[in-house]
Amino acid sequence: MIRNASNTALQVTRYRDVLSSLCGSGHLSWVVIFKRCFASMKCNSEIYKFALGYLNIAEIAESKAVERDTFYHAYKANLAFSIELFLKCIEATSTERTILRVGDAQITRLFSGSNIRGHELDKIFGKLEQDRRKILSEKFESHPCNVTCSTLENILAELSDAFVKDRYAFEIGGITSSDPDTLLWTARFFKDALKP
Repeated sequence: MIRNASNTALQVTRYRDVLSSLCGSGHLSWVVIFKRCFASMKCNSEIYKFALGYLNIAEIAESKAVERDTFYHAYKANLAFSIELFLKCIEATSTERTILRVGDAQITRLFSGSNIRGHELDKIFGKLEQDRRKILSEKFESHPCNVTCSTLENILAELSDAFVKDRYAFEIGGITSSDPDTLLWTARFFKDALKP
């Protein structure tokens, strides 16, 4: 069975009903608002959970440490990887597969994946459907997590190679350019914007 990242028909009906009640003034049709809201919420919940885990580990480490310098590159690599997974969960699917069968009994697991490969955040973002990029970019403009007052495209270009460089920082003398606060707030933006 393949589970797409979109919500079920029942959830769609609920969103439509809520949006219809909010659009009584007639400024925008519920269809327009629904498409904007629904499209921004679409993501694979399995990959989202993994992305959230990497963000949570970074936040826990920061809250427990006396000095962030003791885990600086691991902290930044975790944040960059969480952003990568948040982006990849937008275009991902899950497939339920049987992993063990004994007689009539079977054990299944959900396998999730994205067709988007690589670690460069700006390139991953560029591979998303245009409407998804537009919705995320518009949300980011006025989102409280946009601490740099820059565009999402510029932020992702700035942070593009953070995962690879911070993961292998020892090979380049520990000199990396990604800003830890920008990584943190960008990861928090995706956590909020894509929450299933």
